[in-house]
Amino acid sequence: MKKFQFAITDNTTYTGKDALEFYSSALLEGASKGTFRVIPGVKSEIKLPKYDVGNLIKAAGCTWSASGEGTLDQKSFSVCSKDIQLELCTTTFENNFLGELLRPGHNTGEVAPTEFIDYMLAEVKKKIQNDLEIAVWQGDSESMSYPYNICDGLLMKLADSDSGAITVTEAATINASNVIAEIKKVYDVIPKEVIKNPNLKIYVSDAIYKFYQEAVANASAEAYYVGAKEPNFLGIPIHWAPGMADGSMVAAVSTNLVLLTDLLSDEEELNVIPQAQISGVRSVRIAGGFKFGVDFLVGEEIVLYAGAIA
Repeated sequence: MKKFQFAITDNTTYTGKDALEFYSSALLEGASKGTFRVIPGVKSEIKLPKYDVGNLIKAAGCTWSASGEGTLDQKSFSVCSKDIQLELCTTTFENNFLGELLRPGHNTGEVAPTEFIDYMLAEVKKKIQNDLEIAVWQGDSESMSYPYNICDGLLMKLADSDSGAITVTEAATINASNVIAEIKKVYDVIPKEVIKNPNLKIYVSDAIYKFYQEAVANASAEAYYVGAKEPNFLGIPIHWAPGMADGSMVAAVSTNLVLLTDLLSDEEELNVIPQAQISGVRSVRIAGGFKFGVDFLVGEEIVLYAGAIA
């Protein structure tokens, strides 16, 4: 079982009254998995049945001959079990400017100012969404790097030769000059069975998304000035997937991509546990846990493009 580890390092210096307004580095939104089909209640592994009807229509006749019963199959899906564990020590805050916000006394049970705890909990939730957005697409449980090693992601699973996904021969590099032609390669091989599906999307990396917007503006200069327009390619929404590898695109019906979880709210629920009355340690622990996994249902209906950025 792998764990998220967040260690707080105090790099502040106290030289008098400080402004009490925290700030943090910008983080990615969890923009992708919110569009997927959610499969809840997965503790470890689940099997979903698949049924394809056979050839039903035959020549008329007076004898009974059953046909078209089809094929019943199933696909296995699994989740990764994840923990969130942080610990804050009282001395971290007593020794810097935030100590002014602590109640007087040594044994109050208070570890950190409420203002900081509230802010930190909000930032932890954002960080979870940031890291899961990357894992959704670029996850590889064999990686030595975080957050890629959180759980296997869609790009790796679709690139597997057994996935059935339609792969596209990509350009050596993608830029604003050829991005439209490269998206058209994806469009051209989208299966006819899903081309009109209202949930069909072309998921693109941040770099490709920017190149596409630039290409549109180059073709119609007023696009530089009239504000954002919902991006699409020949009527198919272009969906920004900031966690996707730079040169990648995936065309899929969003309900063909699945988010597996035990309970969707688990990753947002964190417990704050003061330790003074439990273990005698002047600290507070912040803990949580959840199940997470992404996969697809029918690979033959998905187009994968894995290229490089200029």
